[in-house]
Amino acid sequence: MYKLQLFFLFMVISLMSHAQLNNYDLYLPANTNASDNKYTSQIYYNSHLNSNGLTNGFLNTLNKSGYISDELKNDQYEQLNGHVLSSHNMIAGADFWINSQDEDKFSYYFGFDHQQILDSKIDADIIGLLFYGNKKYAGKNLNIDDTHLYSTYFNRMKVGGGIDFGDGDTKHTISGALSIILGQNYEELTIHKSDFYTQQEGEYIDLSIQADIELADTSWANIWTINGIGSSIDLSYSLIKENNYHLALSIKNLGIINWRNASFSGSADTSLRFQGIQNDDDQDQTIPDNFSFDNLRNIVFKDAREEAFTKMLPMDIHITGGKYFSNSKFYAGVSTVFFPSLHRSYIAEVFFTWNHKDKFHITPIVAYNSLEQLTAGLAIGVNISKSISIRAGSSYLTSSFNSQAPAAQGGFVSFIFIK
Repeated sequence: MYKLQLFFLFMVISLMSHAQLNNYDLYLPANTNASDNKYTSQIYYNSHLNSNGLTNGFLNTLNKSGYISDELKNDQYEQLNGHVLSSHNMIAGADFWINSQDEDKFSYYFGFDHQQILDSKIDADIIGLLFYGNKKYAGKNLNIDDTHLYSTYFNRMKVGGGIDFGDGDTKHTISGALSIILGQNYEELTIHKSDFYTQQEGEYIDLSIQADIELADTSWANIWTINGIGSSIDLSYSLIKENNYHLALSIKNLGIINWRNASFSGSADTSLRFQGIQNDDDQDQTIPDNFSFDNLRNIVFKDAREEAFTKMLPMDIHITGGKYFSNSKFYAGVSTVFFPSLHRSYIAEVFFTWNHKDKFHITPIVAYNSLEQLTAGLAIGVNISKSISIRAGSSYLTSSFNSQAPAAQGGFVSFIFIK
């Protein structure tokens, strides 16, 4: 009787399981496409995980498939209030720039990346159902409204170019890349309004729901699976004046994916009664013996369509700028990434870099995001040789190791080779 909680479990756990570096160092920019460089390449990884309600300790246990004890559930549930916002952006890939070394100072670009983007706004009562089942709510009516679950991941194969121009120490760079996208997964569920009532003695469950759903594949596909095809463009502009200042603007993931394999979409505006495992009343719904997500979604979304659909990518806009001091020995700047379609809509950083003889630089960072999280961290850059550099850092050092704090963790690492 109480197993209908599994319907929410499959939907939420599947979604709970970016900021890409440009061809310049964000925390100490330099013109890596200078005429005496033949090519620049990098491999990178960047991740942000944030939540205003789910804690580091709970999410770490969940992601590691660890045992979620009653104590952990109780501690987590006590911190929930209203809607819980959570977001995870991960990007990993490689970039390769080839300098034409002619008077036009044109550079050719090739690259690829893999992105995972998860974003959710969950009514706290759903998490209560997951933790304790609906027996705890017998005789009560739960209003589960304004809930949105979104997950996608995909690969991009990119080709493009850029051009440098300017006079004296002032250099402008305009670049762009066109991507072919191979999509692996897409899941989106929006619950506009829902009432969930468990009869006092557990004899039946009433569910009324207004919701929309779109899925490309209900399984967690591997990186080589192709369930969608699309395209996108990245555009960027930067201005750098040597030993003076730097400004940059970029737009990424401006594109679409057509999801065609195992696609499923539908809307529900209905009331259902689930009454017992066996039921002779055709007007009521029996709880199915098979509690798979596929089976349960077909009960709620009766008139769903199994046909291809096209969705926009979650675009991001990155703005950064800063000022050099003491002949580039110090650099102070700000960086903000906007995610217009996500619940965590922006991440902003203020940083100050000390550059030691162009061999080593260290950057304290203070960050703030739209989930009202204020964190601090550190980035380090090491030039191993004239050609090889390593960059790594995190703006979450003050929050990552606090298991009771709302989740705020992540960081980046990149390896850069300039010839």
